[in-house]
Amino acid sequence: MSSMTFKIEGLKELNRALERIDKKVQASEIRKAARKSVVPTFKRIQMSVPVGSKPHRTYLGTLVSPGFLRRSIRLFSRIDKKRGAAQVMVGPRAEAFYGSQFLELGFKSYSGKHIFAREFRAGIPSINRGFKQILKTNINRAAKKR
Repeated sequence: MSSMTFKIEGLKELNRALERIDKKVQASEIRKAARKSVVPTFKRIQMSVPVGSKPHRTYLGTLVSPGFLRRSIRLFSRIDKKRGAAQVMVGPRAEAFYGSQFLELGFKSYSGKHIFAREFRAGIPSINRGFKQILKTNINRAAKKR
């Protein structure tokens, strides 16, 4: 899975509002907002993955039907306590990693298409806007529960 990092700017007001709620709630709301804001990009990545026409075997020997890579694309999210940041990752389940590597980076007789990187870069502006909107809503909801 290739890795791409970016920082969301313009969160001063939201940061001040976040400071008024419990630390555990802060982390949870940030992770939820980050995850939810990446969903549209995740879906575009999933739909951009080509589907073959023949069943094939994975590197573990499992016979899989066409579309295995597309069905294996997942969205993972967590809080990185060491860096103090929310992480959202899009990539295939372990058994399908080879498909994303071939598709993204290519191999001897096939140049990669960089679908994951291209779709993710294209989605950064909407992820940024979505994160701010969703986080604001989540903060307001959490603050009302206090």
